[in-house]
Amino acid sequence: MVRTCHRLHLLASDSEIWKRKFYLRWQSPQDCERNGYTCQDSSSISPNISDRNTFEWLQDGLLGRLPEEGWKVDWMHQYRIKTNWHRGSARLREVEVGGPTTSPVLAQIHCGMIITADSESGLRVWSSSSEAGNIRSQVDLGQDARPTSLVADGAVADMKIMVGFGNGGFKIFQLGPRNHLELCLEHDQQENAPITCTAMKMPYIATLSNHRHFRLYEYVRGSIANSSKPAVVEITSLYADESLRPVSISLQETSGATSATIIYNFCQIGLGWCVGLQEFRLESKESTGCLLSSRFTFSASKPTPRSEGYRRHDSEMPSTLSYSHPYLIAALPDNTAISYLVTSNSDSYHISPGKRLWGHSSAVSLAECAGNGKAISISVGGDNIRVWDLRDALSTPNRWSGSTEISPPSRDAGQSARPGEPGHELLNRRYRWISFDDEQVVVLSEQDGRQIMSCFDFL
Repeated sequence: MVRTCHRLHLLASDSEIWKRKFYLRWQSPQDCERNGYTCQDSSSISPNISDRNTFEWLQDGLLGRLPEEGWKVDWMHQYRIKTNWHRGSARLREVEVGGPTTSPVLAQIHCGMIITADSESGLRVWSSSSEAGNIRSQVDLGQDARPTSLVADGAVADMKIMVGFGNGGFKIFQLGPRNHLELCLEHDQQENAPITCTAMKMPYIATLSNHRHFRLYEYVRGSIANSSKPAVVEITSLYADESLRPVSISLQETSGATSATIIYNFCQIGLGWCVGLQEFRLESKESTGCLLSSRFTFSASKPTPRSEGYRRHDSEMPSTLSYSHPYLIAALPDNTAISYLVTSNSDSYHISPGKRLWGHSSAVSLAECAGNGKAISISVGGDNIRVWDLRDALSTPNRWSGSTEISPPSRDAGQSARPGEPGHELLNRRYRWISFDDEQVVVLSEQDGRQIMSCFDFL
């Protein structure tokens, strides 16, 4: 009836009705009180609440996308996304992004777009998962270029994409308003070692080469040697005596300053493994960036069956580490993940006791978290993808924390499916990367020599 009756159609799509439904269904009592109403009484929800003023509260669904002038919340859209996340209900689309002869494909999600890089197809920007398979922009990375790391930063109108290479150099591209990728800067290698990790929060750039040499740069627009071209100026560098695996680096704003962080795990003899963080606090000056301070903290030890030995046992260590302030998550081979809360301000810098996340039936190979407290993890065989709320898990340390499972599609024996068709088998693959934003989860995997990008769309 709604489809044929104009009046009912207007009622069904009324944004204020969906706003009330959204607040009543998903808002916690604490957030209700902060916004000046009670969740039990729908009449207490003011229909005049400013959409822009609710943006901070909506970060749980928007993952930090900044609203433009005149920006308005589509409450029906937000309600549908939130409900689908809660149920683990997503539409699967798959695209083959590389073949047996292609170097490992790298990927990132930024501003709702999927960015990939490889030696054969170059740098590609894909449309959203609802249009998976459509390439928005593409550029060649150069002859014999072997990309080894990828990161993006900035809004859609001024997005910058950085690609690190196997020879130790990197390039920065800008995605223009007409979906044109333009080379902004090419930085030659300082050592012949692959850049394995990168982070970017303009004007700062961080690189880690072959898991040992960390460098921090500032991106300067045409002020070096009277040149009109952008350049990078090295602020500081560190060298690790031991290769750090797994390791992650991060650049983000905390307590009014930009912080660069190295996240890694290490062993304490006789105690077990720990997660360590080293933070560099930065301040922008007129000429170049200034390093204000450097500090270090580490978590409590996690015993292993072989803690008494002197030897590092990689089979008992985290497989991946992900940090998005203030949340940190580690994927473990014992079918669990561990989440931490990091406190970083002018007075203190420490990691909370870890909280185990139970729910996987096999080893957890990959985990990724966002600054709003949402996290994703996937098991080794791809049979289990789970969504976690780290805010809830860390606020109730003595309570078991539940999760939502995103179940892989099943198919009857004898049936087959090609990449690009819903229902393609997700099991028995080697999973290399997972990430997400407010509307999708994207996974990169390999099977029979093919590299496949799986997009779970929650719209």
